[in-house]
Amino acid sequence: RIVAVGRSMHLFDYEKIEMPELTDEFPLCSALYNPTSSTFITCSVKFVKIWDAANGTLERVYRNLSSTDITAMCLDFRERKFILGDHDGNLHCYDFLNGADMKEFAYEETDDKAHLDEITKLLYCNEHATVISTSWDRSLCIHSESEAEEGVLLRRIENAHRTDITALAHSQ
Repeated sequence: RIVAVGRSMHLFDYEKIEMPELTDEFPLCSALYNPTSSTFITCSVKFVKIWDAANGTLERVYRNLSSTDITAMCLDFRERKFILGDHDGNLHCYDFLNGADMKEFAYEETDDKAHLDEITKLLYCNEHATVISTSWDRSLCIHSESEAEEGVLLRRIENAHRTDITALAHSQ
């Protein structure tokens, strides 16, 4: 169930046979509003779902986007792509309309992944078209999204914190 609150409260339900009172059968790791398409996008460990914001109906479900549990999500600046991080440290960019895998952020120094461990947070920096990611490996990475086929690592900060990084923000 998605609850949207402004001047009034709106409830969006998805009815399915297994558990009709829940948005997903797994806990959500992210829920974002996309004003460009007037939709909500929710992400659980296995599924990405897109919901109509006006009436709460489920528009699309994307399955099997990752071989392991999805742990983080963000939208690009045009809100036409969503970027997912997973439990193994993989980072991929997908088309919002059809779920097609558009690019991977994979680097030799991290065994052809974005991070060595689970990605904990993702943030898109509109001004520079970059994705900022953090991981349980205590690193912070800044990836350029400018290349069409693959992500480019601009900077990696190893041991960015003494303990696990659990929050991420940026200012302009």
